[in-house]
Formats: sequence, structure tokens, C-alpha cells
Amino acid sequence: LSTTLPAFSSAMICTADGFNLCTIGVDEAQVSRLSAMTSSLHSIADAVSSSVHDEAGGPLEMLTLTNGSSKTVVLAIRHLIIGQLLLWVTAGDDSLGILLMRAKVAAEGIRQVLADE
Repeated sequence: LSTTLPAFSSAMICTADGFNLCTIGVDEAQVSRLSAMTSSLHSIADAVSSSVHDEAGGPLEMLTLTNGSSKTVVLAIRHLIIGQLLLWVTAGDDSLGILLMRAKVAAEGIRQVLADE
């Protein structure tokens, strides 16, 4: 991700219950806090989404955050041998479409390595 996104800022893979597995671009003192907040944010967004959207859509797949020119994408990666993971990617001036595409490619790579099949 850091080489395919020109404005890459940070990336993290954490468990659905908030434990960091791998992080780049985040101050080491903030990693545990960020992974716990990412898990909570995803859970809250999933609850909000399921209460206002048709249940046929299933669980929340993606969450996006924008702050000025900085954009963050959180993707759920399910059906893995270790359970659900969350992928967090933040970039600066890149378009949201490019960020989403690159994050989805990275998530699929993780899925291929850790699939429960």
C-alpha cells in the first residue's frame, strides 16, 4: 500500500475485537488505542447500518472517514482461519476511489493467505 498510494499515511490490520496485528505509519504509543477504537468504530457503524438498511445487505463491509484531504477506509475481512480482521488505510490527497481500490486489493491478498477454506 505504501508504494501504490502516493499520499499513503498509515495502515493497520487488527482483529475485530481490537488487537493490533500489524501497523505502519502510526506512532507506536498510539497503536493499541487506535486498534481498539477501530474495532469500536466498526461495531458502532455496523449497528447503525443494520438499523437503517435492509438486513439482506448483511454485515458492514466498509467504513470511510474524511477529514480535510485525509481519507481513511476500514474494510472487514471475513471468513479467515483466525476470524474477522479489519484493515485500516489512510492516505492524503489520493482520491477515495483509488484508496478503496488499493485497500480492496490488499484485503483480497490477506484473504487469500488466511482463508478458512
